Amino acid sequence: MEFKYIIFEYMGCELPVIFSSVITHNDVAAGHLGNAVSAGEVLFLGTNIDADACYESNIIEVQCSGESTTLGLKSRPETDSKLIQRIFRKQWH
Repeated sequence: MEFKYIIFEYMGCELPVIFSSVITHNDVAAGHLGNAVSAGEVLFLGTNIDADACYESNIIEVQCSGESTTLGLKSRPETDSKLIQRIFRKQWH
């Protein structure tokens, strides 16, 4: 499955929202508070994750790229990838 993302700035924090690629960035942004600061596509590598357990060998790597034509925003590949990856690591560690 392919995914898109938007990074919102809200109350001084950057928060990612990840969603299916069949939905437009604009539709997702319309339903959220805060300002969209970047957007694009996100690829998850090493996603052989058991929902009930996390193994060190299954750490997710994230690759952000592209842009949102509907929002007129580009991705920040390194910054956005690190932000999303950090959130996933906190969830499973």
